[in-house]
Amino acid sequence: MADKSSFDSGSLPDASSSHVARAIRGLGKTLVENANDCVPFPKFRQQRGLRPGIEHFLEIEEGEGTPVKITCIDYGPGTLNRMAIHDLVEYLKAPRPKNIHVRWINIDGLNAHVVQKIQAHFDFHLLAAEDVMNPYERTKSQDYGNYLFMVFRQIMMCQKKWINEQVSIFLFDDTLLTFQEVEGDLLEPVRDRLERDNSRFRNGKADYLMYAILDCIMDSYFPICEKYGQSLDTLERSITRNPKSSTRQHLFEMKRDLGVLRRQVTPMRDLLLALKQSQTPLIDDSVKLFLGDAYEHSVQILDVIEAYHDTSEALTDLFA
Repeated sequence: MADKSSFDSGSLPDASSSHVARAIRGLGKTLVENANDCVPFPKFRQQRGLRPGIEHFLEIEEGEGTPVKITCIDYGPGTLNRMAIHDLVEYLKAPRPKNIHVRWINIDGLNAHVVQKIQAHFDFHLLAAEDVMNPYERTKSQDYGNYLFMVFRQIMMCQKKWINEQVSIFLFDDTLLTFQEVEGDLLEPVRDRLERDNSRFRNGKADYLMYAILDCIMDSYFPICEKYGQSLDTLERSITRNPKSSTRQHLFEMKRDLGVLRRQVTPMRDLLLALKQSQTPLIDDSVKLFLGDAYEHSVQILDVIEAYHDTSEALTDLFA
């Protein structure tokens, strides 16, 4: 990424249950110039002896809880409705128009009261609801029979701050739910594709929308890797011409960051392969072909990360 930056991870709560969550404290020090600091995760964590579900989160939230932004896109062949949702309960009670084949509800922000209302309507498992509210979950997928639950991680820039956030996804036959920790525009390319009248989305089901979102998240790692490659080139020139102790420090930071990326992308690759090979009727065989393409993207990204990590190791040896 950029040569160096003033990135400071700030104070993050301990997340001993996830090595990824612990490691992201430093993710970004070599990532981009002028990044100030990362946005802290919500101030709650897993504690011993808690009841399963979101009751604990309901108890610690003050008032109405964290503000959220809820948007919905209803679409089908030849039609698309995109709207902001203000009264969630009334919206979910209203009958769905007959020409709507897929409904995508996206929630920006983690609010236990909102999650509770959505859980009550869609009747998904209380452990899945708990995972939505716990931002330290590893990438994973769970087949609950009539729906799939997935957790992915994405890195994005928000107001000059690098955010490593969890994205929770529920796939039903004709509905997709996505929960993001903060509002961002990473999924805007998917929304733009939906706006096109001749888009494949309009004739597809919710499984194709799920693929497009996962692929969009996966592809967002390509520019991150590209910036690391540029930064490695700069460090290599600096080492060969005028090696300094500060250059060595930046190199160590980069090695650490690349290790974090590798640990983050590897389970995402495994999840995409599992979805491609799954026997669930919720994912059509035609969509599995696209998931295979997304899987190949994840393999390419890991190959690049491994190559850059090897390069950083070789450059470190020059200081020996």
